[in-house]
Amino acid sequence: MNSRLHSRRLLKRIVYSKGAVFVLVVLTAFALKASWGAYQKMSESGQRAAVVREETHELAQEKDVLLEELARLETRRGIEEELRRKYSVTKEGEELVVIVDSEVEAYVEEESESSVLGEIWNAVVNFFR
Repeated sequence: MNSRLHSRRLLKRIVYSKGAVFVLVVLTAFALKASWGAYQKMSESGQRAAVVREETHELAQEKDVLLEELARLETRRGIEEELRRKYSVTKEGEELVVIVDSEVEAYVEEESESSVLGEIWNAVVNFFR
């Protein structure tokens, strides 16, 4: 029984020694550092996953738009609309209509009034109106 008591005391002395406590503190520090690194990686992965989900959603919407455009272009009317839009193509018998904004005319008149010849010309034109 004495040897058993002696071995227990020896074990307590080893476990509670400064060296053993130091080793346990160092091991705990390494474990905490590893856990913190894993937590940071997990957090970063979650953020990246959210970005990827958003990009996937945007690409799905873009795909839907492109599929609609493709369906439109597969029709005869869609092809005609696209040709008219890109290349200003007309059918036989169609005419071109140009609509001029009145603000543009006023601007042109103001420009011409800035010179002496322009003022003379405007006086002549206004005389015949």
